[in-house]
Amino acid sequence: MIEVLYGKVSRFRPVSRNTVQIDIHGISRLIEITSCTPWAINRGDTIVVAGEMDRKSGKFLGYAYKNQTNAVLGYYKVSVIRGFALIIAGLLLIWAIFPIVHVVEGCRLLILNHKCRQALDFVE
Repeated sequence: MIEVLYGKVSRFRPVSRNTVQIDIHGISRLIEITSCTPWAINRGDTIVVAGEMDRKSGKFLGYAYKNQTNAVLGYYKVSVIRGFALIIAGLLLIWAIFPIVHVVEGCRLLILNHKCRQALDFVE
């Protein structure tokens, strides 16, 4: 389920050009945001992040964010075409050894795409 977090950035740690980990004042969670564009976040910025908790890592995965201080919107983009292509490939290769892997991965991508779209709707 998509959750929305809001507040001022107290710390940030760059992970890559498109991924950053942030702390928000008053929220005791590690928030990791991945965006299809380079992130634009600084200490003291007011930010809205939509995403969900990852039970495996214990991180809050931000699928979309809006930096209200400098009006920047960022989101994670997932290929729907790739998801459908994997499902179709799995169904066409039903005689193969591992067609289920293609179908499962395709479904995972489609579900992730739906979550990312929901997150983007929350922060816009």
